[in-house]
Amino acid sequence: MRPTFLMIQAVLCTVGAGATPPTPAGGRPQSARTPLASSVKAALHTRMAGHEDDMAGLVHAVVLLQYEAAARTAHRIAAEPKLARAFGDDLSSVNAEIPLRFFELQDNLGQRASALEAAALARDDAALAEAYGRLAAACVACHSAYLTREGPDATAR
Repeated sequence: MRPTFLMIQAVLCTVGAGATPPTPAGGRPQSARTPLASSVKAALHTRMAGHEDDMAGLVHAVVLLQYEAAARTAHRIAAEPKLARAFGDDLSSVNAEIPLRFFELQDNLGQRASALEAAALARDDAALAEAYGRLAAACVACHSAYLTREGPDATAR
């Protein structure tokens, strides 16, 4: 295993233990374990692949209390361009095939990254640890939905 992955696991076990996963706000009905279309998986995978380096750098910055680095990385995650929801009758784009759950998780990720940035800028160690755990929980919830393709009411526990 990569050392970064082991460090992330250690932090998730300690910091994220009390984190609450994001809860969906509803969405179009999906049956449990409905497989994602390959075009949807490809679009989502591209988005998630970019988070690997950010999360590796973020866990390092948080654990070592490198506030500026943590704030910069969290800001980058929060400010990254979002996948657009399909509106109206435009069902021709791949975004129209993406379940609403992923858009909700994307929004949640941005909100939690902003909270982490605020904690880092405030140099509040306890809030920083809590914010990292909540951010990581958002990542895990999205990965769980992506990998197991559970329905929209499923949450990582």
